[in-house]
Amino acid sequence: MQMVKKGILVFMVILLSLAIFSPKREIYYLFEDELMKNGIIIDDEEINDGLLSLTISHPKIYLRGVLIADVEKIRLWTIFFYTRLAIGHIKVDSSLDKFIPSPILKLQASYSVTNPLKVSLLATGDFENVNGAVYLESKTVHIDISDKKLINKYKSQLRKGENGWYYETSF
Repeated sequence: MQMVKKGILVFMVILLSLAIFSPKREIYYLFEDELMKNGIIIDDEEINDGLLSLTISHPKIYLRGVLIADVEKIRLWTIFFYTRLAIGHIKVDSSLDKFIPSPILKLQASYSVTNPLKVSLLATGDFENVNGAVYLESKTVHIDISDKKLINKYKSQLRKGENGWYYETSF
């Protein structure tokens, strides 16, 4: 019985060590390289890594050389089988106001290996919570919208479903 306890303890220590000492900064740079291939550049950021998280402060996001958003903070938190990306205080460029509400106080994306083909989304701002998901297998983004202001402003881009208004696109 003691051997089983020691084996489990050693396994847990190894897993925790992997999470704490993982090269978070290098993983971020690989992610940044992948974004760059699609014309998305994150610039002027300050990177701080913690035990289980990586925080990126004050990044500016460019799409094909055009500034599209200023962000106060991006925090990536991961532990074994669960990852959460929280983006705080997003100010989208005014030229994109027809497509994206601004400011977005918090955008959160969550991924778990228990549902590996779905990334859950939650956004809050000067509007009610907006829930959505990215379906990786079908390569679609589905966002449910219940806020009356958002529905009225973006009605031409929304579709009416059984559960209300939603936005859906593929990538």
